[in-house]
Amino acid sequence: MNALPTKRDEGCAAGAPAETEFDRRSLTMPVNPVVTPPLPTPVPSPSQTMPGCPVETPPLTPVSVSKLPAQPPSLSRRLFDILNEAVATAFKKTHEGWAVDRVLADPQLQSAFYEECTRLGLPLSQHDACLRLLKLRKKGGALKGSRRYSVSGEECEPYLYASEIAWATIRQEYPHLSLEEILSNPVHAAELDVLADQFAPGFTSLDYRWGALRLRKSVKKARERGKTLNPPRRFWLGAPFDELRCEDVPAVRGVYLVYQKDECLYVSGADNLRNRVKQIIKKPLGRWGASHRWLGIKYFSTPENETDLLAWVSAVVSQQRTIPQFNVHELSEHFA
Repeated sequence: MNALPTKRDEGCAAGAPAETEFDRRSLTMPVNPVVTPPLPTPVPSPSQTMPGCPVETPPLTPVSVSKLPAQPPSLSRRLFDILNEAVATAFKKTHEGWAVDRVLADPQLQSAFYEECTRLGLPLSQHDACLRLLKLRKKGGALKGSRRYSVSGEECEPYLYASEIAWATIRQEYPHLSLEEILSNPVHAAELDVLADQFAPGFTSLDYRWGALRLRKSVKKARERGKTLNPPRRFWLGAPFDELRCEDVPAVRGVYLVYQKDECLYVSGADNLRNRVKQIIKKPLGRWGASHRWLGIKYFSTPENETDLLAWVSAVVSQQRTIPQFNVHELSEHFA
């Protein structure tokens, strides 16, 4: 006779797993919790326990500059570069192969350069355009000329002194202006031409301006050389301009001084003193700023083997109590 099925048998028949002895024990035995071992206590460093010791900090990891994001150029910098590029373009189109100094000294080339700057739409005056060109030249680059302009000392000797007098005269009125600033300004450059023509007429604007540039480039060397020379303290005494006989002046290389009473107005050198005296005593003498009866001349000859007349001029200028009115200050050894 078959027994009736129990609930356990019914569960097994339904596919549920049968309860075992292990299952019954697990229901009655307590469960032990999982215990995590404690972390080791860090040992403090001496700098953390001893007063006065520097605190140790972990080193910082350096960041490469190349990994930093590139910053775009500012608007002002971009405009600056655009102006420079346009000035360089105007120079290359108009310089006719000459270097920057020749463009600066030549009125026609400088005018053509500025006209090209204007055509390109540059908001610059002629003065500012020329000064920007000079700054670009100093930075180097492609602003060079294939043609070399050179004037020998013998060629420029008849008008070099006039260039100096004109330069010094303008400097008296505008002491803050450099020679480059004078030549970059059309008004001041034309004034230099007029003044130089009063003392040595018959030459071109390029002659006068190039003579001034040549002098500026030579004064430093002449000043250093002049420190080693010993010019005479007593010169051959000439005479007032209105009494001076040019035939009495020797036709030799030498240095001369134009003076007013006891004041020295100008010192210069000449390959032929007689010819130079004929030039400087011509009327109108008002260009010296004094009546001809108060003007006189002194002179001395230099050694025949000495060719650096500018060094002798520098030595004599440095002897004077004050720098002569018509000499540039750079000739004096006291120039700073």
